[in-house]
Parts: sequence; C-alpha cells; structure tokens
Amino acid sequence: MALLISGLGYLLCVVLFAVIPAKNPSYWAYVFPAMLGATLGVDITYGVANIFITTSLPKNRQALAGAIINSEIFLGISFFLGVADMIQRYEHSDIYRGPFYLGVGCATTSLLIIAAFLHIGRAKSDLTADERARQLVEVSSEQKSRHRP
Repeated sequence: MALLISGLGYLLCVVLFAVIPAKNPSYWAYVFPAMLGATLGVDITYGVANIFITTSLPKNRQALAGAIINSEIFLGISFFLGVADMIQRYEHSDIYRGPFYLGVGCATTSLLIIAAFLHIGRAKSDLTADERARQLVEVSSEQKSRHRP
C-alpha cells in the first residue's frame, strides 16, 4: 500500500508540471503540490526499499544491498535524464512539456507494475536473516543430537 501511495505522489508531481500554464503559473496551485508529491514519492520508495531489502539479507550483505539500491536509483536517473534531454531538444520549446509527459508515462508504468506484480506483506516483528539462519542451525543440531544412539 505504501508503494502505491508513493507511485501516486510521483504521478501527481509530473502531471502538475506537465499541465502548468506557460503564462502566469500559480506556485500554490502547481509547483507546491507537485513538490509535495515528489517528496512523498521519493521518501516512501527509498525507505521501503532499503528497509525491506536490507532486513531480508544477512548483516554481511546489507551494505552491498544498499549500494545496489543506490546504484539502481542513480542509473535510472541518469538514463532517463538523457532521454528527457533528447525529447526536449526535439521539441524546440522553452517549456519542458515533453520531458514531463515522459515522466507521466514512467510514473504510470511504475504504478501499474506496483499494482499488478509487487505485493509486500504487512510489516511485522519478524526475525532477521541472521537470526533465521542461527535458528535453523540450532534446530538442525538439536535434531541430529536426538537421532544419535
């Protein structure tokens, strides 16, 4: 549910920037709500991704997971910034409507992917990956000791 709210925040942001009037735009009607949506989107996405992925891995892999998350974020930003620049150069306009419509398409696609394929359960006080591994070792050693003559 949190990632759906995040996706809606991203979508709100780029839609408001895509439809902002060229003459006399209202900061309070377009820019401020768009920035709230962007902040909501990035804060929830980054937090949920980091917490979910790092707690699913043992401690010796958590730094690697964080590095992969950050690499994916910045790789996506770099790639689509280049695509947005190509669209803007083709558009020959001072208004960045084309790149913002690209953002609308990307936000809509991510929202559809989240809704259709991503199902993260409710947060619960569960064992970490290290605790689960220790518990499995303890259980298997107990079972081995019981079966010895």
